[in-house]
Amino acid sequence: MAAAKIGEKVPLAVVGKDGTEVGGDGQENQMTNDERQSAIRQLNEQLKALREQVETLSGSLAKLGNKAGKAVAHSAGVATDSVTTTVRTYPFYAVLAASAAAFVLGRLLATPAPSAPDRAYDQLRHRLKDLASHVPPHLVESIRSSIR
Repeated sequence: MAAAKIGEKVPLAVVGKDGTEVGGDGQENQMTNDERQSAIRQLNEQLKALREQVETLSGSLAKLGNKAGKAVAHSAGVATDSVTTTVRTYPFYAVLAASAAAFVLGRLLATPAPSAPDRAYDQLRHRLKDLASHVPPHLVESIRSSIR
């Protein structure tokens, strides 16, 4: 019997531990040794056919991936050439666009300078920490507990 192809119906059987086969009609039939060997050969043939199909598909996918990579590289090259031509044709607008992009990115990413009250608060906190290092620890704990 030839190996089954994808999409073709394969007859199924349920085989119990005792070698009993339950057919489509629900009757139990005892499988002979020859039938078991035949079923094993058929399964091996089907496995071999599936492995060949997997190898064929793997090769096809590799070829498609290679073509897609070449297409992306070509498109990137065309885009680079287009941008280069535009910059050479309109250098003033290119510098203006780059400056605008840098300005927008700078405004979005830069942290604002601290305001005068924030700077004063930071200075006060820094000085209090310096003073706390000169005060005995038991007084620092007493002050902290009274503030809380």
